[in-house]
Amino acid sequence: MTAEQNVVPLRSTHAAPVVFGAGAAIGVLGGMTMSVAFARYSRDGSFAVLGANLRFTAVMAVGSTAGAVLGGLLLGVFPDLVLIPAPAVILLVSAAKLARHA
Repeated sequence: MTAEQNVVPLRSTHAAPVVFGAGAAIGVLGGMTMSVAFARYSRDGSFAVLGANLRFTAVMAVGSTAGAVLGGLLLGVFPDLVLIPAPAVILLVSAAKLARHA
């Protein structure tokens, strides 16, 4: 064995995947979009509706948090082929019900 074979590089010799750059760009653009929307709706007074309907807001927040936690816990239990289409089916059924009542 030569001395060159025992050398371990201190950092990766492979280039970082492009996904990291795309993910960062999406995060930055999403944050900017949310900031502009928040500023616009704050000035508009649109958030007053949430204050007027605190019970509805609280129920929606609790349901959203519970769904996110439950979805995260189910990631290791069910395969992706089940978990990915499930929310899509739920949203399609909800959209159909909403369209029928509109």
